[in-house]
Amino acid sequence: MDNSPYLVIFVLNRNSNMLKKIIIISLIVCLGGIVVLTFFFLKKQQVKQDFQSIKAVPINSFCIVTINNIPQFFKTTLSDNQMWQNISGLPTVMSLNNGIKEIETICGKKILQTGLLDNKTMHISMHYTGNSDFNFLFTVGLETESNSDKFMDELTSSINNNFEIKNYVYDNINVYNITSKTDPTKHYYFAAISNMFICSKAKMLVQSSIGQIIANESLLKDESFKLVYNSSDRQKIANIFINYKTLPKFLSFYASNQYYKSVAQTSKLANWAELDLILKNNEILLNGYITTDSLSDNFFHLFSDQEPVNFEISEIIPSSA
Repeated sequence: MDNSPYLVIFVLNRNSNMLKKIIIISLIVCLGGIVVLTFFFLKKQQVKQDFQSIKAVPINSFCIVTINNIPQFFKTTLSDNQMWQNISGLPTVMSLNNGIKEIETICGKKILQTGLLDNKTMHISMHYTGNSDFNFLFTVGLETESNSDKFMDELTSSINNNFEIKNYVYDNINVYNITSKTDPTKHYYFAAISNMFICSKAKMLVQSSIGQIIANESLLKDESFKLVYNSSDRQKIANIFINYKTLPKFLSFYASNQYYKSVAQTSKLANWAELDLILKNNEILLNGYITTDSLSDNFFHLFSDQEPVNFEISEIIPSSA
């Protein structure tokens, strides 16, 4: 046993040049194989560091509601929260509720049970689609190509039998159209692009989102929006973003003609606002930030650089108040 190591050393020395070449070639082949396999694995699995699904939201949105945990919102807030039920009578919230429930009906609850939407964010953006009409665009970030492929497979296979599904190609992206067999007014368009799922009743919104992603345009290039977006609290159930520049047209839907001029003045209040939404069973809490432009006549810019007033009234109000 003591002589065996010397024997090996002798053989290695005798054929050292040939063995070195074999070992080097083998290592190069192995390393090359590892690099190739790692590349394809990461291509499928790795989360993009700069991934932000907000990039799919068309820049002409006048309001965006960001749901920070999709399953939680569907399972609890949408069905069980008393305050959400109370505000569901408002026209806009009613439209939003109906849209969400329609998508749930079309796709079935199976898609929520896959786990692909766990801890995922959904942006619900509002856009003008006519002189007196607006529609919602639903955007979900799936983060990886693997998740995106699985999600689309699950979605297309779980479509309710009462709906017919067709597809067409727009800018080299497959766009699907789902239409009710009994009620043609119930229809949706959806697609997956850059690991983002987009869906809307309005064909033009889905196509606008695709075109924007391909052109590398996004709301994040608007410094005012980027500021409020980065300031939002993603731990809250939802964040609301309001574009003051395009808000007046929306408000005019609900205002009589005599108040139209007053409504139009809201565009001069600020640029963007962000509100963190907290829903309890007996109250709604909203707090956030507003951005203004020092070069324009934004009203809220008057309050820039002002120190907050000290709240001292609590020292004299009785504790039983």
